[in-house]
Amino acid sequence: MIRRSLIAPFALLLVAACGSGNPMAGNWSEVLEGDAHGMTLTFDGYSEKMSVHGRPQPDGTHSHPKASYTFDAATGALTVSGPILEGSKEESWSGTLEGDGFALKGGETTLKFVKGGDAHGH
Repeated sequence: MIRRSLIAPFALLLVAACGSGNPMAGNWSEVLEGDAHGMTLTFDGYSEKMSVHGRPQPDGTHSHPKASYTFDAATGALTVSGPILEGSKEESWSGTLEGDGFALKGGETTLKFVKGGDAHGH
């Protein structure tokens, strides 16, 4: 009885770690010059839902604009719909997944991201 109660949580963690097979699933951290902390994008591996944790502000807050994404596994094409960059009017961003990173272009702005990181403490 005790063994089952200890094994079940580990089995659930193992299944959760396997994920959806979608390489976009999880957190992606923006790459900025120097020590600056950028935004974090969190992609759901089972739907087109995502969370945006905007660039940290001097007062310690950050924005959470609504956005969604599409990803074509065959080509690596990624499209993000939503105002992900505070202060920008761009709501359509596109790029291509290449290894553990991608760049999103919206108008004249290009944002670079790498796999990993946290969502600013929450």
